[in-house]
Amino acid sequence: MRGRVGLAAAAALVCLTGCAGPSRTDGDFTAKAANTAEAAVSSVRTARIAVQAAVDGKAPARYLSVVFSDQETALTSVQSTFDSVQPPSSAADDLRDGLDELLTEAVDQVAQLRIDSRRGGFRPDRATLQALDAIADRLDRFAEEHS
Repeated sequence: MRGRVGLAAAAALVCLTGCAGPSRTDGDFTAKAANTAEAAVSSVRTARIAVQAAVDGKAPARYLSVVFSDQETALTSVQSTFDSVQPPSSAADDLRDGLDELLTEAVDQVAQLRIDSRRGGFRPDRATLQALDAIADRLDRFAEEHS
């Protein structure tokens, strides 16, 4: 599973490369937003794999806390990089606001998993999996709609 985490982090970094830098057109900004959403999906789905392992009793909390911490860091980096891009228009402002809301929700969910896994007695359930699926699906739809 550690290999999957590393692969997801590498994929997020590759996607980040497409997000950095100025955007002079709405089309360019939209492409950066789609790339950002794709990178975020990768991190959320990696966290979901870890939660599934926990639900199945196949991963210790100490390991999970590292996975969640790594994915929280990746998501925060993705969001920070995207937020540093200047939107070229008011339409791009709206797009940025919409994606930023999704990214914040993803960061918050994964951060809560990290916190819970470090407190002991970590027992995620199907509702946790469904919440991660929901934000990943919303990010995925965003990416598809703006690709």
